[in-house]
Amino acid sequence: MGRIQSTLNHLSNSKKVRELSKQFKGQKLIIGFDDLDMFKGVSLKLLAFERLFIWFPTLQGKLVSLQIINPPRSDGWHVEKAKEQAYMISKGIHERFGFLGYKDVVIIEGCFSSLSWAIRVNHWDINVVVEALKLAITMSNEEKQCRHEKNYQFVSSHDVLYWTQHFEQGLVFSCKYHGKKLFWGFGFGLEFRVLSLSPNFKKLSRNYIVYAYKRSVVEIIIDIPFMMNS
Repeated sequence: MGRIQSTLNHLSNSKKVRELSKQFKGQKLIIGFDDLDMFKGVSLKLLAFERLFIWFPTLQGKLVSLQIINPPRSDGWHVEKAKEQAYMISKGIHERFGFLGYKDVVIIEGCFSSLSWAIRVNHWDINVVVEALKLAITMSNEEKQCRHEKNYQFVSSHDVLYWTQHFEQGLVFSCKYHGKKLFWGFGFGLEFRVLSLSPNFKKLSRNYIVYAYKRSVVEIIIDIPFMMNS
């Protein structure tokens, strides 16, 4: 934490903060810092930002998404594809909602489960991300400060050894029954998902459904997304 605090207090960083404050004066910033990886969901985050403007038009011109992309550790077509996708979505958002003197998405190249005071979301669900963004934007300054202090206190009171052990324990727990599970992949592109199932899972038989339906007196059909298809 000493190195982090020293870096934060460095003169060059103070200058950068002043530059950003001047550049985005009067606007609220949503800052993202992610690796350039197709599984990090950078493109989905930008799509959620676009949907936020669609759902809440009054935020147009008042909000800026500052997305910092960490340089990739290796090259490959998937890295270039993820980069191309992010810039295409960014360009589309700006063409639709931007105007002279206002750029709604800024991409600069170059939340952990323990932080219980953070707003945690599944970044693969765009609607959930939109709701989380709206919550963060409308949150009072007092609550923001309280959440930040709680998270900062937690991070600053634990050393690297703690985080390493915590990560290892989580990894071991997650992989404990990994070899016994069944995995199904479905969907394409950004809609691709992997479903983890117990070894006793059995696919529901269509004949069984028809038989049970014909014998029933009262029918209630619950459509769970991705589980029932016509």
